[in-house]
Parts: sequence; C-alpha cells; structure tokens
Amino acid sequence: MSLCQTISILLILSLVAAANCLASGQSSEPDQLAHSVMDVFLNHCAKCHDPQHGKIHGGFDHVLDLKRMVSEAIFITPNHPEQSILFDVIVTGDMPRKSPRLPERQIDMIRRWIQSGAPTPKNLKTAQDHSSPKIAAELETRYRNRFVVWLGKFHPSIVHFPIGLITGAAIAELLKMVIGSSWLGGAARFCMGTGAIVGVLATLLGWANAGFWSGEDLLTTLHRWLGTVTAGLSITAFILSERFHRRPSPQRRKAYRMGLFISAGLVLITGFLGGAIVYGLYHLAW
Repeated sequence: MSLCQTISILLILSLVAAANCLASGQSSEPDQLAHSVMDVFLNHCAKCHDPQHGKIHGGFDHVLDLKRMVSEAIFITPNHPEQSILFDVIVTGDMPRKSPRLPERQIDMIRRWIQSGAPTPKNLKTAQDHSSPKIAAELETRYRNRFVVWLGKFHPSIVHFPIGLITGAAIAELLKMVIGSSWLGGAARFCMGTGAIVGVLATLLGWANAGFWSGEDLLTTLHRWLGTVTAGLSITAFILSERFHRRPSPQRRKAYRMGLFISAGLVLITGFLGGAIVYGLYHLAW
C-alpha cells in the first residue's frame, strides 16, 4: 500500500470517527445539557445555595438537586424558560449575586436545558444521592478541577500559532513548487513540525476550555471534533514531512504534500468555526 493510500485511509477513518462521535454527542444531548447545567450551578450558585458548599442564602438550599427544583415547579418550569424564576434572575444578572453576569453561552445552555424539559443527570437523581460521599467525591473530581479550567483559558491565544504555522508551511511549499528555491522547503518543514506540535497542545487546551463533555450546540461540536481530527492529521503530515526530507523520493514528496495541504485546509476551516462560535457564523460577511 502506498503512502498516499495510507494517508487517505487515515483521513477517511478520522472523519468517520468524528462523525460517530458527533452523532453520539447529539443523541445524548439532554443528559449532557443536564451535566453542563450542574457544572454552571456548582461553580456559580452552590456557594450560596447548597449546604455542602457554603452558607445558605434566601432559604434556597438545593440548587444542585435538579430533580427537586423541577418537581417543585417554583424555580424551574420545564419547557418554558420565560416562566422560570431561576432563569429570569440569571438573565437579568440578579444572580449570581456580587458576581458578573453569566456568559451568554452559559445562559443559552440553561435556556436550552429548560426548553428540553429540564432533564436530570442520569447519575445524580436525588438530593440523597447528591449528599452521599461517593457522589460528593465525584462532583469534586468532575466539576472542581479548577486547574484544568484555567489552562483551557489559554486555548484562544495558543490556537493562533498552529493556524499561522501550518498555513505558512502550505504557502512555503506552494512557492517552492513554483519558484524552486530550496530555502522554502526548510521553511515549510520548520513550520509544519512546529505547527503540528503546538496544534496538539492547542487541541488539548480546547478540550479543557469547552469541557470534556458538555451540552453544546452543533457549531461547537463540529469545531471540537474537526479540530481533534486536524491535530491528528497534522502530526501525520509532520511525520511524512520528516520521512521525505530525510530520505527524499517522489512518492514520499507526494504523500507529504497531500498531508500538508489537507491539514492546512482543515486548520483554516476549524479556525473559521472557532471564530463563528465567538462572533457568529457570518462574521466574515462583507
């Protein structure tokens, strides 16, 4: 099997895996939404409204007991966020008290959770379950890894490096094909290697930034998985680059260039999706 066939098969398998993960994520969206809402409530509300995490304010002590909140129909009205008191105080910025208003992404997540019927996470069903040491330990592990969340904040700044480097590698290789200057090959090799390595770091930080499972929209899911596929393919292209530059041959050059140009195209698409998450899908409109 030729190197070109190998890289084509790897690309197809990566895209199939991403599609399967995307489909799986969509099928479990209600439960993921519930977990993500628990994450928001734990980080922003539990210190005032959960007995295990802080002092109780306003007599409301079960913000992490989603099932109880829904059953009481006082704070949450399933399928109707506009009729839900809890959602109203979050939208207006009255809660969390003495803190900035929640980001729009988290507010939209809570809105979609209520619109979907305010489901309860499968592994957190009752207040008694929540108060057990086992579940408390699970919450600490799952929701309170502040260091990972903090690292994720560097994703937007780090991710620009692989975008620029891998795109630069593709441009340098194209110019080499046209002009024939040997130094362009060295530039492409350096940019490809550095971009691929930093791309893996940026991908890991992206997962830390968005969460390792969350109730997210389709755009974020596409960005997440396409970025992961792109990072893997970029490493493959880097390996092909080194194989070609150390033992040149027409076949290896063709495989390397194919991997490089596909990686450059995917990194630009992934970058566009990342911008769309922040600025909207039509952020490049004229």
